Amino acid sequence: MNQHSHEPKNILIVDDDPIVRSVLTDFLLSKNFLVHVASSGEHALTLIDSIQTDLILLDVNMPGIDGMDTCRLIRSKPDWQLIPIIMITGADDMESITRAFACGATDFITKPLNLTMLEHRIHYTLRSTDTLQQLHASEARLNSAQRLGKLGYWEFDFTESAIHISSETYRIFNRSPAGAEVPISEFTNVLQAVPVEDLERINRAILSTIRTGVGFVIDFRYQIRDDETRILRSHSEIVYSDQHTPILLRGAVQDITERKRIEEQIHTLALFDGLTGLPNRSQFKANIEKHTSLSNASDEPFAVVLMDLDRFKNINDSLGHNSGDLLLRDIAQKLQWQIDNHQQKVQWPNNRFIPRLARISGDEFAIVLGGFRSIEQLIEFTEFILSIFTQPFHLMGHELFITTSVGIAIYPQDAQTEEELIQNADAALFHAKKQGRNTYQFFSPHHQKEAMEQLKLENGLRRALKKDKLELYYQPQFNIQRGNIVGVEALLRCQQSELRILPASKYIAIAEETELISDIGRWVIQNACKQMGQWLQKGIAPDYVSVNLSSRQFSGQDLLQTILDSLETYLVPPQYLELELTERTLMSHVGNTLETLNALKDLGIRLSIDDFGTGYCSLSYLQRFPLDTIKIDRTFVKDVNIDKGDAAITEAIIHMGHSLNLCVIAEGVENAAQKEFLALHQCDLAQGYYYSKPLPARGVENLLCLSPNSHNSTI
Repeated sequence: MNQHSHEPKNILIVDDDPIVRSVLTDFLLSKNFLVHVASSGEHALTLIDSIQTDLILLDVNMPGIDGMDTCRLIRSKPDWQLIPIIMITGADDMESITRAFACGATDFITKPLNLTMLEHRIHYTLRSTDTLQQLHASEARLNSAQRLGKLGYWEFDFTESAIHISSETYRIFNRSPAGAEVPISEFTNVLQAVPVEDLERINRAILSTIRTGVGFVIDFRYQIRDDETRILRSHSEIVYSDQHTPILLRGAVQDITERKRIEEQIHTLALFDGLTGLPNRSQFKANIEKHTSLSNASDEPFAVVLMDLDRFKNINDSLGHNSGDLLLRDIAQKLQWQIDNHQQKVQWPNNRFIPRLARISGDEFAIVLGGFRSIEQLIEFTEFILSIFTQPFHLMGHELFITTSVGIAIYPQDAQTEEELIQNADAALFHAKKQGRNTYQFFSPHHQKEAMEQLKLENGLRRALKKDKLELYYQPQFNIQRGNIVGVEALLRCQQSELRILPASKYIAIAEETELISDIGRWVIQNACKQMGQWLQKGIAPDYVSVNLSSRQFSGQDLLQTILDSLETYLVPPQYLELELTERTLMSHVGNTLETLNALKDLGIRLSIDDFGTGYCSLSYLQRFPLDTIKIDRTFVKDVNIDKGDAAITEAIIHMGHSLNLCVIAEGVENAAQKEFLALHQCDLAQGYYYSKPLPARGVENLLCLSPNSHNSTI
């Protein structure tokens, strides 16, 4: 049917009388209608679709299929149910009029025909039909939205003791619709698939709402089949009469099974290492905090034991990273099993001090160990750890011998804070490696050599900053589907010869431990804006330049002013700057974080969360932060096409990001297989050596000039 009211309407005249057809045709053509005629009901049924009929004038009395049967047949077709039908009857044929409405007629007009009245009837009917069609379209969109969102509604009418249920609610409960209104007894049968304890919570929530007038939000389980349980969430509100008597309890129910699954994956991702299943660095630190409280209360020390595999890089280089990952899993499994067995044999003072194994970085494991009675017992445990590595590991036909170095720091004698404790254990570990590996060292204040080396690096970095020996390289970020450059990430490079061989992560780590990070961060923002300003003047600018912010820089008081000054100085609109923050930075001080993020967002600056999945950002906070982009960490992308765990995590992050209306970018894309996986799962952007290594500004300009459609694109 033609839905555009400003276009001429197609009217189908169905009458066996040629004179009536001729009179109506001439009249309607004079009124700018498009007219089609049929001499019988059979003929009309063949024309309706082909002429996109907007209205039918249908004579009641015709040979063959009469008007009544024709009307009934039209209404039996779903696509024709909204076509308005005006029946033409005799003036005294009231029985036919009644039957016509019963068959689905929209209106009627009597013979002899009053053409002026007929024109008014046609216009009125068409306007009414347009309104009805808009209502149906709106209902269809609403039903579609509810179906896509798995959202249904329900309403309990206290006055009628009946429940009104939407069709989507039936689908959510895996039941066939039984009508919009069902008695309480039938709905009670539906709720039998809810576990008893959940049903009791629902009943208590309903009674509380009736008593207090405060609606409820409650999650509950629903057993679809023996092997499938869905998680549903119901919201409610209550409506009172003028006499404050409850008359309606209404609400919505939503299937949140998939959301819960993703939240659980993200929660697991935040607390556990994806490769070994061990607690990750975040949970390891939380365990230290727990032991700190226990130690303060009991006046008993505990130790942080760091283990780093010796020359593990040789295994990755010789056998490949996949083999290295398999070995790490074997080592984690063996360590955990041996530690559990050892703990059962050793009589610790109480179960509060059970050894906790974690994987905190690539080939570094850690244990929080409490409850030891003496240093000798701690030494005995450490030597037991070293003994685990005396036996070879078997991997893909290879017999591998690998050792580990161990560093130990004790609370409270070696440190007073979590960070100091880890740092001092790491210093002891570094000293153990210096002693020849396959040994252990306790932290000692006399480890000055390592401190002097770090001081040397720090001073070198200060000189590089002072003498303007820093430089920005830019790694392009590509739209995966279209293959064009969207933005670039600014990456720091130090050109001073004594620092040339160090990776950026090395001297950035040094800078973050000192006040230098603020000065370097300011330099990066200023120079990134300067370069973007030059690209804008040349007309080849990408959509944005992305700058990484350190935790200290983000919490600095001059961050906003630095950004405003840089944008103004180099004439860069705020939307061309993106700031990347880590999960740790975002979660350090949530209250201040939200305030700063909102201030940045109000300026029009893009915000991105970097290396997502390696920290501990909860989904609830992720929803509150005004982010634009979420970046999948390269550790998950590396084996995404061969490792089911990495694939599931990556897919979950993409799905979660899109559900929060975030742009999702994957970093570390190095081959076509990774790119194809990301494209298949609708990841938005990607960066990595598969596309381009980090380039100086001129190199980026060459790429943009060679691909004129790369800049000013839509992400």
